[in-house]
Amino acid sequence: MRGWHVTPPRVRRPKRWPLTAGANRRRSAARSLRARASGIPVLLDGFICCAAAAVLTRDDPAALDHCLAGHVSAEPGHRKLLEAMGKQPILALDMRLGEGSGAAVALMVLRAALECHNGMATFAEAGIGG
Repeated sequence: MRGWHVTPPRVRRPKRWPLTAGANRRRSAARSLRARASGIPVLLDGFICCAAAAVLTRDDPAALDHCLAGHVSAEPGHRKLLEAMGKQPILALDMRLGEGSGAAVALMVLRAALECHNGMATFAEAGIGG
């Protein structure tokens, strides 16, 4: 996909992981750190995924600059969490299906937007203007 490039920043691991975070959530956050270090954009999906990633912003407010929020779910705290993270969701459809369904739909929207943008003719190419 063309249209979005992320320059890999220096990555800092959290000074301490929260005691409430389980191994799966810590691994999810660690994968996000590795993606950031590699310049790979991440599409966050759902409340649990966002909660796992949010801990990274405690020590480094820019830790999730490479991430987009795929959607805001119907979970009561998800919208508040995204606001605290400074993330605007791509979709707000009150989904609660799980298994990455929100990210899958958001990815289709992003791909369509990139295709539209990359395939758009300039005014000169379209013969418009003077």
